[in-house]
Amino acid sequence: MYDFLEPKRVNIFFAYLAIAFGLFSIIFAVYEGIALTNEYFQSMNNGELTISETSTLYDQTTGRTPYFFTVAGLIGFIVSLLSFLFQSLCNYQWAKVLNRNIYETNKLLSDMMNKTTDQEVLYDFQWMSGKLNTLWIQLWAFFGYVVMSILGTIFTNMAMLFSVFSFVFLAYYLSQIFKVSNELLRIKSQFYSFYLKEKYHEGLEYIIPYRNIFIFFMFSVLTLGIYWYYLLFKLSTEINFFLDYDEKLMIQLPDSPLLKEAKNED
Repeated sequence: MYDFLEPKRVNIFFAYLAIAFGLFSIIFAVYEGIALTNEYFQSMNNGELTISETSTLYDQTTGRTPYFFTVAGLIGFIVSLLSFLFQSLCNYQWAKVLNRNIYETNKLLSDMMNKTTDQEVLYDFQWMSGKLNTLWIQLWAFFGYVVMSILGTIFTNMAMLFSVFSFVFLAYYLSQIFKVSNELLRIKSQFYSFYLKEKYHEGLEYIIPYRNIFIFFMFSVLTLGIYWYYLLFKLSTEINFFLDYDEKLMIQLPDSPLLKEAKNED
């Protein structure tokens, strides 16, 4: 029932939903922005220049909320929340599936170390395990990002402050994802090329390209957030492709020619 909390793969459907709801929220935001602008200039033409009289949140002449705000504003807010929900699920699953891969690799290495006494092999496996342990992704930054985003929505008078904290947490969390995904592929490619020899064909290290957190935010700003939606889908598919390929390689690792040589020497 709660498989999405302990996933084996990133749920691409979550990425699709996040993108769809995100684009719809932009449409509603543009619609309401146009309505705000039209009402403001209409009020200027009528000689009504105060913010309270030109606000779409409340029509003081009738004492009620305008119809267009009730529909567009409310629906837009709900849609943006849904987009944030599915974005967060994707972000969460990135870390969980990468951490799961690190855990399963360490478990395999541990089982294989118990079956050999060759010191060179043990050294290599211990080196690999030590490298993997440094790549473990901490989720506290992700939860900090989610909490700050929610608080910013609830306490609108402090929205700017919470937005800054949310940005910092998200930047740190994404930098972990970018670093770990790239480093994990590099280390595994190096390990497989040595232990699987001709069974391993180069290419694992290129599945997830290196991404710079500063360039990511620059592209996101320049594209008005479109690059963020692109990354949601692109990185999710890259991670899943890596996991599919890596699992096939891990299955072959116990049959490594070097391990068989070590057993024959024993």
